Amino acid sequence: MNSENEISQMTLSQKPVGKFSETMDYFKKHWQLYIIFLLPALLLTIIFKYVPMGGILIAFENYNPIKGILGSEWLVWSTSSASYLLPTSCSI
Repeated sequence: MNSENEISQMTLSQKPVGKFSETMDYFKKHWQLYIIFLLPALLLTIIFKYVPMGGILIAFENYNPIKGILGSEWLVWSTSSASYLLPTSCSI
C-alpha cells in the first residue's frame, strides 16, 4: 500500500532516482574535469599517430618542398605501372 501512495504522489517533473541519473548529473556538473583529463590523450594520439602519416605520404610522391606534401605529384602510378608490364610480373 505504501508503494502505491508513493507512485501516485510522484509527478512527471521529478527526476528518477538511480545510479545512471546520478552519474549523468555529476558528469554535467564537472564536465571541465573530464575535458582536462581527455585533452592530453587526444593531443598525444594526434601527434604520434596522425602527424607521421605525412612522412608515409612522402614515400609515394615526387616530393617538392615548395608544393608541400599534398601538392606534390604522386609516383605510385608511374613506378608501379612499369613493373606490371614486365613479363616476370606474374611470377612475383
